[in-house]
Amino acid sequence: MRKELSLHFYARLAGFLYLFIIAIFDAADYFILTPAIVPGNFAASAQNVMASETLYRFGLACQFAASWLTIGLAGSLYVVVRAVDPSVAMFALAFRIVEAALGSICTLSSFVALRLYTGASTAFGEDQSQVLVQLLGRFYGACFQMTVIFFSVGSILFFYLFLKSRLIPRLISGFGIFASILVTLLGFSNLVVPRYSEALSPGWIAILVAEVAAGLWLLIKGVDLSFWKTREALS
Repeated sequence: MRKELSLHFYARLAGFLYLFIIAIFDAADYFILTPAIVPGNFAASAQNVMASETLYRFGLACQFAASWLTIGLAGSLYVVVRAVDPSVAMFALAFRIVEAALGSICTLSSFVALRLYTGASTAFGEDQSQVLVQLLGRFYGACFQMTVIFFSVGSILFFYLFLKSRLIPRLISGFGIFASILVTLLGFSNLVVPRYSEALSPGWIAILVAEVAAGLWLLIKGVDLSFWKTREALS
């Protein structure tokens, strides 16, 4: 009984973190960071960032928080599914931890770019700062795609364990695997053949739906242990 209560606690924690991480990362990106940057116009971008520097820093801090909260999410999911297959669960946890580390590095590059936008790095002129910001932007893009790949592989493994154990509805688990595979392909295509990656862009919507559905189910319903308990009893 105590073990079941522990599993339900970690399941609900994972559900909350699924939703919270999505909320703070996407809100920071769409409402704070992206609107401030004018593509190809360093002066206008710098003016926007300096006009709301504290808010811009808050947006970057939210994305950094999303990265390290991913460790809590992955750890909670690991606790829930490790009995299904400890080896696969450990691999899933490892991929998501690497995702968190890479995501933090991506955000660090944005903090460096912030110093160039605000003129804090006085050793560089405007032209040099513009070139460095462009290089940092390209670094962020490549770093983000690698982060996406580690995220999606970890997601595939966690959803596979959910599908195998039926701890959450198989429809959610199966769709989660499908969406995660799409995002894996999207990450690799953006690194190798970016001009063809747009065809896979619906993968972002698919993984958003899958994670929100899984998060809501885990938060509200927890996990259904009946199938797994019956299987363990018969083994």
